Parts: sequence; structure tokens; C-alpha cells
Amino acid sequence: MTTWTEPMIKRAAGMWNKGDSAAQIACAMGLTRNAVIGITSRHRDLFPGRRNSVTVRVAKPKPVKVAKPKPVKSVVPAPAKIGRPPKPPAPPVEKSVFEDLLDGVANKRDLDRFRLPDQQPVAFADLASGQCKFILAAFDAVSGPDTLRCGAETPDLSPWCAKHRLVVFKARAA
Repeated sequence: MTTWTEPMIKRAAGMWNKGDSAAQIACAMGLTRNAVIGITSRHRDLFPGRRNSVTVRVAKPKPVKVAKPKPVKSVVPAPAKIGRPPKPPAPPVEKSVFEDLLDGVANKRDLDRFRLPDQQPVAFADLASGQCKFILAAFDAVSGPDTLRCGAETPDLSPWCAKHRLVVFKARAA
């Protein structure tokens, strides 16, 4: 912050009245332009406004741009695509052991019909990571820790075994 003394203010006022700009005054006195502008606004009696003077700016003619011919590019083969490799094709859809059940032969509300014959059901409270969580109870049955689940081994930490995945995500028609 600049502390303005009386001789500094008088010197700046004299330069201002001669027509010097705030930047010129600041440069001559070793101050910032904003410091000079601040003192001019606080001492309007010593620094009268300059609204009467009009500066005329002469526009410089713009250079004429000459169109350059485009360079001829040689044919270069496109680079190989960068990024993720394409997804492997989907495995063929296997027939579900529940195919007849999905067609509506049994009661659609009772999920016990999807029980795997070679798998012993597990209570929900006893399920571990990597076991199928497919519910083997009716839709309207009360769920809780004793609700039976499939319990078969699941691939890749999936919530369902391979057989129940086919039930949950019905295969799309090819």
C-alpha cells in the first residue's frame, strides 16, 4: 500500500493536468497505475475529470489474406483402432433344465419348481459368498432368514448359478 505525501500528490496532480495518463504518472513515480487512479478519485479537486477530451483511434487496415493452395496429401492407411479390444462373442444359449417350466406348465407364482434336483437348498441366513441366491419360495411367502435359496456354486461372484441365470435372464430369440 502506498502512503501518499503532500509533495507526491502535488507532483501527480501537475502531471495529470499536463495530460499525462495514470500509467505514465505511475511509471514516473515508481507506483502502480491503480495507486494513481485511487488518489485521483479521492482528490477530485486536484485531479479534474477528462471527459471533454476525446481520443480518436485510427483503425489499422487489416492485411489481405491470400488463399493458399491446400497441400496434396498422400494416401496413408488408417492406423489400427486404439482402445478396448472387442468383446468376445456370447456363448451359445444352452437349453435350460427349466424350459418346460418357463412355458407355463407349472404354477408361475411358486419358485420352488426351479429347485435343482442335485442341489440341497440353503437358508438365506446360511448363504456364503459364491453361492446362488435364487429364491425357492412362492412370491407371496414371507421372506426372512429361513427363506430357502438355491445355494449352488456361482461363477465369478455372480448372484446366481448358471442354471438360475437362464431363468432370471431369459435368452433372447436369435
